Amino acid sequence: MKAIKTGDLTSRTKEYLDEAAGGETFIISRPRNHNVVFLSEESYNLMRKAAELGQPILEKKQRKMERETELLAAQA
Repeated sequence: MKAIKTGDLTSRTKEYLDEAAGGETFIISRPRNHNVVFLSEESYNLMRKAAELGQPILEKKQRKMERETELLAAQA
């Protein structure tokens, strides 16, 4: 991952686009910490897919914890 400034992106756009297409990820620094992440479509799609697959797992764990809490409360 590389950190760049907005001005660098403006002056070297093609170079950064080529690097991003090759798998590099960039953080573009902006004023007041309103930074932007710049990555390839392939990387973005993989990230989205991972997030979609992870969501049901998290929900399942949360439901299990809620059931365990209810059982403990019922035993008290």
